[in-house]
Amino acid sequence: MKNGLDFLNLLNCDVSLKILTNLEDPSDLVRFSAVSRSWRQFVIADFMSFQWFVVIENGLLKHLCRRMFPQLSRVDHVNELCGTAKGHAEAGSSNFMEWEALKREHRIYAFFARGCLSFAPRECIYEAIIASSTDNDPEEGIHNTLEPRDRVARRASYWSSKGQSNPAVPETLTYRLCADLCVITEINVRPFQGNNCFNFLLTWFHLSSIWFYINLKIF
Repeated sequence: MKNGLDFLNLLNCDVSLKILTNLEDPSDLVRFSAVSRSWRQFVIADFMSFQWFVVIENGLLKHLCRRMFPQLSRVDHVNELCGTAKGHAEAGSSNFMEWEALKREHRIYAFFARGCLSFAPRECIYEAIIASSTDNDPEEGIHNTLEPRDRVARRASYWSSKGQSNPAVPETLTYRLCADLCVITEINVRPFQGNNCFNFLLTWFHLSSIWFYINLKIF
């Protein structure tokens, strides 16, 4: 705000939102909100009338986190373990309580973004636990699925099941993740290519209570 000019006051709300929603780093929004009280209020919410204290949620940090991690769109509600609305005379106002809730969301998403971005991307799988069946253990065991190379010590590296007489019976692979909370942005599945191999056509992934599947067409 050089020379005392505040661009939020010079630009209309839509233009300011357009500028801020193009930021790609949550830390930029956190620093922006730390410049002044009015800037912090704008990042969190907009006020149509200070007289009537009408709150319109902007939630720029929350929306940026959801854009970076689409899985967060499933989150309906967040709360701080020790977070309580500390109101005084205005505690009875629904708008005041809404403003307090929006500030709490801002703090939580700022903490979440810092935690997710403070670590370099790495593999989320800590270890392979068990396979439903293995055709030739340990040479064709589940541990081979964590090996990025096609061949190890001059031997093909892959997992092979014994197979089922009923094609409706699934085979399963179980892994332990490296932490209680992991942000998974990519899952790589590479079928082994070789002679006399029967590849899968449908793959299900089970992450805690979330199920999803991939329909693979292999030629």
